[in-house]
Amino acid sequence: MNPITEEQNKNVGSWFLLGGVGNNCLQYLDKNIHHRASMPTEVSFFPAVPIRAQMIYCFGGYDNVEKVQVKTCDVYNIDKDRWHRNECQLNVARSQASACQFRDNVIFIFGGYSKEAGTLDSIERYDIDRKSI
Repeated sequence: MNPITEEQNKNVGSWFLLGGVGNNCLQYLDKNIHHRASMPTEVSFFPAVPIRAQMIYCFGGYDNVEKVQVKTCDVYNIDKDRWHRNECQLNVARSQASACQFRDNVIFIFGGYSKEAGTLDSIERYDIDRKSI
């Protein structure tokens, strides 16, 4: 992994509170809570993975309005304070999953729950550079 640059370092040590009831995006920084750009939809029970203190990737979750698990991949640019929805989607709609970064360019999404299939034992692989599952 490449070291974090001085510019990226300003976000190290901050915490983000995402989703839940409302499409919240709150950043805890320097003992203060800052309201950031709202998430594209109101979701909960999703994994979020920070990448190089620049981006946060959110996968799937539970849509609180439609009452369904979703396949979406939403990406937050911390410096620009902007969300965008990736065109690629998970293969299986899932909430309550886990995710982690592997090397510089891969995120694994593990397990979770699907209303149709119940508890999931599958793993999906997201390629950051190719923006694809």
